[in-house]
Amino acid sequence: MIDNIFFDFNGTILDDLELTYKLLLESLEKYNLPFVSLEQYRNLFCFPVKKYYENVGFDFNKINFNELATNFINQYSIRQEKETRLFENCKETLEKLKNKGFHLYILTATEYSLLVKQLNHLGIYNYFDGLIAAKNNLAMGKIDYGKLYIKEHNIDLSKSIMIGDTVHDYEVSKEIGMECLLFTKGHNTKENLSKIGKTVDSYIDIYDYFSHLK
Repeated sequence: MIDNIFFDFNGTILDDLELTYKLLLESLEKYNLPFVSLEQYRNLFCFPVKKYYENVGFDFNKINFNELATNFINQYSIRQEKETRLFENCKETLEKLKNKGFHLYILTATEYSLLVKQLNHLGIYNYFDGLIAAKNNLAMGKIDYGKLYIKEHNIDLSKSIMIGDTVHDYEVSKEIGMECLLFTKGHNTKENLSKIGKTVDSYIDIYDYFSHLK
């Protein structure tokens, strides 16, 4: 039985693929680096993000990583309300899962106050029992504050599952100790995700997966 569903946010709930890819193209142009297709981006995207930038062609012996990362964060913050959206059928699926008695959480590297702002803007804040996100500039990663939250709230990992859109989300779920369902419309390709775990292609698929579990 599954009681708890932990959602990654960017690329899983929030469709920010187009914006993230646009920002990459703008940075490549700024630094006179070769074009990267969307499919190449989705094949190369990984964590830590510094490694991803190296994968797509940035040489940090010549380019300042902090300048690149800061520009991305600033531009993303300015543009995200207009240039991102919920994935199709996401809100309806969250409501149905909540009504069936599942406890819903978000586990993300997004900064906490930005996450709250985004969830309110998208009209889905009230669907979640807990938000696990970056706070207070603590030197902790997604795995660390995920583990801490789960311990503090006595969440049964054997009754929990994570939904994410990247290989990293799979790695996070395994490190924390729960199963993972991989969503194929985000920042990694279905081809890469299907090599490591079970995949779903839509929120209709997500609801179908859980509908028989309660």
